This record gives sequence, C-alpha cells and structure tokens, in this order.
Amino acid sequence: MKKIFLICLIITINLYARENPFEHSKSFDDIKMQKDEIVSTDKQKNKKTKEQKKEQKDKIDKKDKISNSDIVLKPANFLTIVIKKHSLQIKQKNYRLLRSRVFRSSNKIILDFVSRKKFKSNEYRPAHKIVKRVSVGAHYDEGFYRVIVQLKTRKTYKTKKLKHSLQIRF
Repeated sequence: MKKIFLICLIITINLYARENPFEHSKSFDDIKMQKDEIVSTDKQKNKKTKEQKKEQKDKIDKKDKISNSDIVLKPANFLTIVIKKHSLQIKQKNYRLLRSRVFRSSNKIILDFVSRKKFKSNEYRPAHKIVKRVSVGAHYDEGFYRVIVQLKTRKTYKTKKLKHSLQIRF
C-alpha cells in the first residue's frame, strides 16, 4: 500500500513539474511595482547633499591603497606565515620540506611539509602587491600538509632554508 502511494505521488509530482525550473514563468508578469517619487523643496539642500557625496567618494579612494606592512597568518598552532614587502616566510617547528612544485600557468608555488597533525584547511587573501592567495591544508592520510602560494603575476623567486623556517624571496 505504501509503495503504491509513493509511486502515485512521484507520478503526480512529475506531471506538474516544469521541464526547466529556472525558466521564466508568466505568472508574475502582471504584478508591477509602483514607483515612489521624491520631490525636494529646497535646492540648497540638494547642493549640500551632492557636495557631501563627493567628499565621501574622495575619502574612500584614499583608503583603498594596499599596505606594504608585514602580514602575519597563523593557520595552525605550529605554523606561522609572515608576508613581507618582497618575501614570504613560513615558520614551522621540526617539519622538513618534502617537495616543492611550481605551476607557471597559474602562478602557484606548492610546498609540502612532512607532518602527522590534523587541522582545518584555511585560505587567506592578504592585501599585498605580490601575493594573491595563501592556502594551507592538512593531508593527514598521506602524512604531510600543503602550503599553496598564488602570486598575482609571474615572479622569479628564490627559496632559502633557515633553521626553523623557509623563506621565499621575490
């Protein structure tokens, strides 16, 4: 009995369903919104509001500049990423670099470090001239975590291994 009811329900739903649910339907074409008109009584008030709007636009344009100060990202308790003006430093404790790859077509630098710790994947979009995006994710089953640095343009870089960190200079 339940099966027959379920089959009948599915058949009726399919009969009433449209072929493309995202297609424009004519049922709402008749409804039109009324336009509200605001009429100002003072011309002086209009001039003041226009001047205020121009001042606000000028203020916004000045603040949009990208800062060149150090940006510190901390995706995990054992990992810190510091983005400086012309370098990026990955500070970690007791984890060696497993492999590094470069994808020139997408301007990505991929670094794999040996680790058996679990943490959530994070993605950062710092306001920086060179670095577009930094993604960090743990591949616990494979025994490493991955840091992906995506650059805004193609850059030549050099890596330098320090005691507890890896430095990438652009």
